Amino acid sequence: MEKCYLVVVVHLNNVHYIQLAKSDAGYALSAFENKDEALKQFDGFKQKALSSSYESHISGSIGVINLRPHIIEVEKNNPETLRDYLIEDRPYDLKGSVFGAFINMVGVKVKEEILKLSVCDVANKYIDEVYSY
Repeated sequence: MEKCYLVVVVHLNNVHYIQLAKSDAGYALSAFENKDEALKQFDGFKQKALSSSYESHISGSIGVINLRPHIIEVEKNNPETLRDYLIEDRPYDLKGSVFGAFINMVGVKVKEEILKLSVCDVANKYIDEVYSY
C-alpha cells in the first residue's frame, strides 16, 4: 500500500485544517511523496528558531508552536479514508497572523481525531532540534 503525506495545521482559532492546493478543478489535497518534502514547508520557522538573533529565534519558535502543524500519513490512492475526519468539505481561505506566523493558505476543517494519523509533530521536532545544538 503506497503512502503519501499531508500537512494538518492545528490551532487556527482552535480548529484543525488539512492544507489544500489550488488545482484546475478547484482545490485538491496537498500531498507529498515523503515526510521530508512535507517538512520543507516549515524550514523558515526552523531557520528563524536556529537564528542567533533573539527576535528571530522567538518568532520562529513561537510561530511553529502556535500553528502546531502535524504531518499525517495516508493511502496515496484512497483519499476517501479522510472523509471520516471531515467536519465539512468546503474550503476555507485562511489569511491572517498568529504570534510568530502569517497564514495564507486554503484548508478544510477536520476533527482533532485526525492526529491519530500523525507521523510528525513539526513543532516538537523543530524545538527538539533547536535545543539539541
